[in-house]
Amino acid sequence: MAEQSVPRPHTNLVGVGARDLVTRCVRDLTRRGAAYADARYEHSLHESLVAEDGHASSISLYESAGVGIRVLLDGSWGFAATPDLTRAGLARTATLALESAKASASLNRSPRALAPVEPVRARHTSRYAIDPFEVPLAQKLDYLLWANTTLLGPDAVQRATTH
Repeated sequence: MAEQSVPRPHTNLVGVGARDLVTRCVRDLTRRGAAYADARYEHSLHESLVAEDGHASSISLYESAGVGIRVLLDGSWGFAATPDLTRAGLARTATLALESAKASASLNRSPRALAPVEPVRARHTSRYAIDPFEVPLAQKLDYLLWANTTLLGPDAVQRATTH
């Protein structure tokens, strides 16, 4: 099998100044009346290899990124999310989160209040001994096909699908 290369995924789709954009967005929400606002950026990368009955049947690489914006306005929560990581995209999404909270507030009979605790800023990344995206595709396929064909050995199963 000829070596195939999979493009190295982006490590940050937002780009330079992203933290400033998100910070400005949250500050703007409090200026617009929100008692509380936060924004969460998530970047995910998924790779999937599937073998069926001794043959590779599917290979995919999927990347996604977006920001979720949460607000507390008039005792009600609002939320909106977007994959549009531009200033305009964040502004539209912030407005949607506010509108969601306003709509909830119009029906809310028990307004919510925040607990009196300090804000927390956090970052999470998965830990690994070997970066799976650095392992050559051919090596991953060889291992997957080995596992799949082992299942199909003599007196074994009739059909096998491995991921």
